[in-house]
Amino acid sequence: MRKLNFPTAIIRPSRTLGRYTLTILSIPIVLAIRLIAPFVLVRVGYLHSSRIGHFAADTELYLLETKELKKVSKAKIQDFVCYREPVCNRYLGKMWRRTNGLTVVPVPIINAIYRVNSLIPGGTKHIAGLTKQHDRDVSGLFYRYPPVLSFTQEEQRTGELLLRDLGVPKDRNFVCLHVRDSSYLANQFPWADTSYHNYRDSNIEDYYLTAEALAMHGLYVLRTGAIVKSPLQSKNPMIIDYALSGKRSEFADLYLGANCYFCISTGSGFDAIPYIFRRPILYVNLVPIEYMNTYSLNYSTVFKHHDDSTDGQELPFVEIFTRQAGRCVSSECFQSKGISLRDNSPDEIMEAAMEMVGRLEGTFLESDDDKFLESEFWRVFPKDAVDDHVGMPLHGQIRARVSITYLRSNRSLLRVQE
Repeated sequence: MRKLNFPTAIIRPSRTLGRYTLTILSIPIVLAIRLIAPFVLVRVGYLHSSRIGHFAADTELYLLETKELKKVSKAKIQDFVCYREPVCNRYLGKMWRRTNGLTVVPVPIINAIYRVNSLIPGGTKHIAGLTKQHDRDVSGLFYRYPPVLSFTQEEQRTGELLLRDLGVPKDRNFVCLHVRDSSYLANQFPWADTSYHNYRDSNIEDYYLTAEALAMHGLYVLRTGAIVKSPLQSKNPMIIDYALSGKRSEFADLYLGANCYFCISTGSGFDAIPYIFRRPILYVNLVPIEYMNTYSLNYSTVFKHHDDSTDGQELPFVEIFTRQAGRCVSSECFQSKGISLRDNSPDEIMEAAMEMVGRLEGTFLESDDDKFLESEFWRVFPKDAVDDHVGMPLHGQIRARVSITYLRSNRSLLRVQE
């Protein structure tokens, strides 16, 4: 038998006693919650706070779904939630605390009430923090509602000073550039094997051409990231490696993501910040294809190339969907489908970025052939795709675009000839 040291021998029983005590005390609380439900609907639960993508997007959608519920509920709704450690961005947690109808309480209290509530039939409607859509706005709530969060005047002043300190002049537009690599998860979750995510990685060097083109157009470029593998090396003062600047903070991440002209992302957690603040997003090197965000006209997407592992030939979209690789969420899945992923070229990324600039400025024009190419993509795209893990639809009304410059250069993926 393993011998416990003296402090452990005391702490473990005391924790167990505390858990039992809170559970017993929660019984009358849960009964009271059930009794007042016709007048005040009290819900308890957890926010997915360990990953920024979920902490931002899931919480936004949950709160918007609550707004929808309040329209039809005869009872007032009051939610009590907790954050589970590790909390990925405590400043975001602070901002969520300001939300009306949402109260954050200690984890042990929520654990006890949640435990008792789950043991008594009829407890489902008293669960808070869950969204029917996870981080996907299938119902078009972002389209109908403004952002839940906003910055105070003091926070706005702090953010403006941050931009000046980074070298971005007042009233100048900037683009956030977020390129995923494996460093963050490896650092934050060293005990877990997160290598199955590596199919989503990209090389920051492939984005130098894009950064220079944007800077030449007069846009500042801020490379974001909490922990990154390699620097964005540039002598151009309009290209700023904010991730390695020494000025990065949790607040700054939120402010930059919320105020960027648009964000270029490879489909990683940071882009949930511009996502919930309704900023335009260009997704590049995106996989899996069927998980593209389709909910806003301000989204444009470029996909990684899918090559046949046997003969090296690039697969057209219809073949990717036929092999059921459009919903692969691990490197092993693509391998099992006989597919090797290849990153977008620097030129593809740059052309898509300048297309986004042109769309935002109203100078990018589509020809009839461009419209035909995009219609061909949506003709073969599985609009009725369902998330294999949660059984929910991946798409609602399709509003987003596939980059036209990408489709022009890759007509063969649509099996359309010149």
